[in-house]
Amino acid sequence: MANVDAAFRVIDPRSKKSVFHIWRIEKMNVVSVPKEQYGNFYKGDSYIVLSMKEIKGVFDVHIHFWLGSDTTQDEAGVAAYKTVELDDYMGGDQFNTEKWKDMNLNCFELFQTKRRH
Repeated sequence: MANVDAAFRVIDPRSKKSVFHIWRIEKMNVVSVPKEQYGNFYKGDSYIVLSMKEIKGVFDVHIHFWLGSDTTQDEAGVAAYKTVELDDYMGGDQFNTEKWKDMNLNCFELFQTKRRH
C-alpha cells in the first residue's frame, strides 16, 4: 500500500520475524510508543497494537486497537481507521483485527497466551 502512514513503515509486512509494536494516537497522528512504556495504556488515549510471531510453524499476526474510556471520538476514529490501514499494509483479511475498550489488562500477558478470536 503506497499511502500507508509513515509510522507503520517501521514494520516490514514481508518479514517473518517476531514483532511487537505499539502506536498511540497523538493529536490525530500515529506515533510509536517507546518500548519502555509498553504495557501502560492511559484512559485518555487510543492505541494500535501489532503482534507477529511464529506459533507451531504458523506465522500468527494480530492487530488490535485499544480505546481508553476518556479518549476523544476523533482519536477513536483515527485508531479504528488506521488499524484498517495497517491491516491492508500487512496483507489484508488474513489477519485478526480486534477492538478493546478500556480493558484493564497486561498487554504482555495477552500476547503470550493462545490466539483469541
